[in-house]
Amino acid sequence: MFRNKLFNALFVMIVVVSMGLAACQPTAAPTAAPAAPAEPAKAPAVVEPTQAPAAPEPTKAPEPAQPAKVDLNETQPLVVITPNDVTNFEPNQISTRTDSNIAEHIFDSLIKMDEKQQLQPMLAESWKMLDDKKTWQFVLRKGVTFQDGEVFNAETVKFNFERGLDPQYKWDGNTPGYVFTSIGLTGVDVVDEYTVNLKLDRFEPDTPGYISEVFIHPVKYYKDNTLEKVAAEPVGGGPYKLVEWVKDDHITLERWDGYWGTKPAIKTITFRPIPEASTAVAELLAGNAQVVSSVPPDQAATVDKSGIAQMQTITGGRRIYIGFEQKCDGPGCKEVKDVRVRQALNMAVDVQAILDGLFMGKGKREGGMVNPPAKSADIQPYAYDVEGAKKLLTEAGYPNGFTCTMATPNGRYQKDKEIALAVADYLKKVNVNCEVVPYEWSVYRGMIGKKELPALFLLGTGSDFLSAWYDLSDLNSLEASTNYVNWTHPDWVKLVKQLGETYDPAERKKITDQLQMVVHTDAPWLFVYMQVDWYAVNKTLDWKPRADEVQDYRTAKFIQ
Repeated sequence: MFRNKLFNALFVMIVVVSMGLAACQPTAAPTAAPAAPAEPAKAPAVVEPTQAPAAPEPTKAPEPAQPAKVDLNETQPLVVITPNDVTNFEPNQISTRTDSNIAEHIFDSLIKMDEKQQLQPMLAESWKMLDDKKTWQFVLRKGVTFQDGEVFNAETVKFNFERGLDPQYKWDGNTPGYVFTSIGLTGVDVVDEYTVNLKLDRFEPDTPGYISEVFIHPVKYYKDNTLEKVAAEPVGGGPYKLVEWVKDDHITLERWDGYWGTKPAIKTITFRPIPEASTAVAELLAGNAQVVSSVPPDQAATVDKSGIAQMQTITGGRRIYIGFEQKCDGPGCKEVKDVRVRQALNMAVDVQAILDGLFMGKGKREGGMVNPPAKSADIQPYAYDVEGAKKLLTEAGYPNGFTCTMATPNGRYQKDKEIALAVADYLKKVNVNCEVVPYEWSVYRGMIGKKELPALFLLGTGSDFLSAWYDLSDLNSLEASTNYVNWTHPDWVKLVKQLGETYDPAERKKITDQLQMVVHTDAPWLFVYMQVDWYAVNKTLDWKPRADEVQDYRTAKFIQ
């Protein structure tokens, strides 16, 4: 009973406490209306048999990030190895192919000779011969500036040509000494701001071709600075600027973006003079250069097998000869003034055997100074005839021969010293004992510029394949800087005058054929051959050599 009473008391207490707690709670929100009765349950859907889950595809490795494409034309210099360094960049003193090949990237000319030896407009847009047949008119390109900002116009052309004609400078370069004397340039007239007339003293239909060799430069810079400065720091209007010249080490050109014409693909070109041909080839095969312009023939197979470079040989127009100096004093000088001696020495040398031995059969002996197709069919090489040579020497008063000196450059032309030594060996068979004296090109260049040469000297002279007269005009007069032998002949003088007064092409050919025969017969040269040029070119470079030896890298590009 005690338990019942205790239970009841506890129950009452719990009810009272619960009611008190309920009174302390907040008022409840209104209760929502009861939901509508649920729809009757549908029958469960039939479950399709479960398929096994597909196997997960294998995870691919992430694609590697592609490196940014590098334009080799912008980042990699084109390195060209030359057999000798530049002498100077004065346009009126340039006289070697090495000098002009580099200068032609710095300077433009009025007319351009292309790789097919066709004339193309450059700083002149058009040209024509006027009715007097001794005046050529050039219409010039507008909107052209030089690298110093000066504007190109007719006054520029007048200054350039008159500067070349000015006797105070005593120029001996190609422009005044060969081009101007060959065409008979006498002066320049300005017609208007962009038209000029070049005045000649003769009829010369090849004038535009000769003019393509004249480098055009600004007026103020060349007026205001010394000859030494402009020769070392040229300013032109071409697509490249000279940025560095370390003598006997390298010359660096950089693309000039202010150029009026098509911009070259390659930004930087470096020319490196390496006279030793085997060293030059080693540099090429080591990947340190892209072009070598004078490869020894016996190394051609090595280049072709390298996988790095390939040989590109081409028969050029350069006449390699041994000149007979007509105004020297010294051993052999008196003797070579006799035409019979000069003919005898041509007969005493088996030139073809020398070429076969040195050049692996490439190259043919020549008997004149004109390249095909303008070469006369009547000109044939002198026959190798030792007994005939001795007979002529006896007739000239030298039955026991004589002594002489033969100068030669060492490394300027293909196997130049070796040719000279081989010729001297043959001359011994007719009792002509010639001491061969080799010179570095920088020294030799000074000797030929001053025409201070011994009785015999080896030299080469290039060609543009323009015409017979173009090749003959090396000897056009005694005043010509290219007439290193100081040779002339009465028949030559008469025919040259006649050529300048003859307009008919057929008649002009007859005259140039006669001129070729005068040279062949009077033999101011011991005729050797038209040089075959042996280039080695890296396979990454898109570039081809030319027969005229012009190395134009304006259109070259690296194969990406």
